[in-house]
Amino acid sequence: GLFNGRVDFTFDAYYKDTRDMLFKAVLPSQTGFTTQWQNIGNVINKGLEFTLNTVNVKHGDFSWSSNLTIDVNRNRVTSLGDGIEYLANPVNKGAFTEEPTRLIAGQPLGIIWGYEWDGNYQLDEFNIYYKNTDIPVPAELVTSENYQQMDFKLKEGVTGMNGVSVKPGDRKFRDLNGDGVVKEDTDKKIIGNSYPKFSYGFGNTFAWRGLSFYIFLDGVYGRDILNEFKYRTEAGASTAMYNIRSTAYHNAWRPENGSNSYARLNNQTNCQNVISSFYVEDGSYLRLRTISLSYSLPSKACQAIRFQSLKFTLSAENVAIFSPYSGLDPDISTSNVTFPGLDRMGYPTRRSFSLGIIANF
Repeated sequence: GLFNGRVDFTFDAYYKDTRDMLFKAVLPSQTGFTTQWQNIGNVINKGLEFTLNTVNVKHGDFSWSSNLTIDVNRNRVTSLGDGIEYLANPVNKGAFTEEPTRLIAGQPLGIIWGYEWDGNYQLDEFNIYYKNTDIPVPAELVTSENYQQMDFKLKEGVTGMNGVSVKPGDRKFRDLNGDGVVKEDTDKKIIGNSYPKFSYGFGNTFAWRGLSFYIFLDGVYGRDILNEFKYRTEAGASTAMYNIRSTAYHNAWRPENGSNSYARLNNQTNCQNVISSFYVEDGSYLRLRTISLSYSLPSKACQAIRFQSLKFTLSAENVAIFSPYSGLDPDISTSNVTFPGLDRMGYPTRRSFSLGIIANF
């Protein structure tokens, strides 16, 4: 420690090269099987851990001490076997219809794989006709009431989606290879990383005579979450059995407003079921984890009532959380270390209060 033990700093670094990890390898079709567990994966984990303990104030009966921890971790898949660039990662994909992640040589674990969202299709990107006719209709005459009476054909030069007859108000994605059509095998990319850039914790203890007050905050920074809650609470055809959030309803695309945030209500195309950056959100958070107040009765008072010691405590856990994330709780938990970033609408961490008495006779 430094300054007569009032400052204590600990620094740890680690590097781990794990080889022959079990991953599902793809087999030739003539074997009669599609995949097989094989020892083909090599993964590197490295990181830094910092701990700082300080006694900030110590004067008479009053003291204030702090504890700060910061953890930084990076991982990377270094090999998936000879000539293998990527493997499907068989994780639970929830309500989504596509793989949310994959294992890619040279990339970290926990990536989110999907399309890059590019707003919504608008009326002026289509040639519009009365249904089952060749009679053109000006875009300004299309309303929510007559929308279903129209046929829509994409104008030349407007990016379409392979196998989907898109309509105004459907979600739109970037054509990464520039061939004019969004396809699964050519236009997906890494759209997020579910491992944080760093995590941290910060605790403070204030003491004066028999009183002690403790406050602890923790959080993560730079983590992406694939938000299934957002998907389930939209108004697409495949989510018609779920409730709709007011934000999704009032900001949905309509001919009258041409929103570029949420897609149209009750859509019947597949543009809503696919994984895209629209559902990827910043999962950084700061949580007020613990507040505790305690009072220890002085020794003389304890002896007068025949106690060796008597302590009263009042504490609160998970008091508040601050985050840009729109789901129920950014502090999601999962047992899958290769993809910890899928929020399947898990129940948020409960807030609790407790009152205690610790007595020694």
